[in-house]
Amino acid sequence: MTPLYLFILLPVTLAGILHMLVVRKKLAEGLAVPVAPRILGRNKTWRGMLFMPLCTALLSVLFSGLPEGQPAWESGLSGWWTGMAYVLAEWPNSWLKRRLGAAEGERPQGYTWGFIVVDKTDSALGVSWAAWYLYGLSFGQWAVVFIAGVGLHVALSLLLVRLGIKRSF
Repeated sequence: MTPLYLFILLPVTLAGILHMLVVRKKLAEGLAVPVAPRILGRNKTWRGMLFMPLCTALLSVLFSGLPEGQPAWESGLSGWWTGMAYVLAEWPNSWLKRRLGAAEGERPQGYTWGFIVVDKTDSALGVSWAAWYLYGLSFGQWAVVFIAGVGLHVALSLLLVRLGIKRSF
């Protein structure tokens, strides 16, 4: 995988892991206020809306040497947009689950496999779209980012379930 692909996926993946730990350890509880509970459920909070883009931006600055010649401020801005895309891409899925009567953190009855696929692809789709826009990726490059993002999501989910950190795939 080239440095650009690593630069796109590594910060947002690490930010996602760190966010999960923040939620698990109940840190920054004052920001754990639902953004739109009736529409998205209670799990989509201001903490996530702020943490994911900010953490991805900071990690992108740390990895700013990966895209050759990109200044740190530009890496941070790209990271912020990538983190925001990760968050916002999950919203339609949450909205649809609420419309179908699923509780927060659950999948609607009768649609389990469809929502497993959507749960593992929505954020990767958002990140890959952001990368396409920010870096002018070709379709092939976009597909690599998307497929690698989905693969990372699936692999990390399996690992976290196996370690007992996450309760379901």
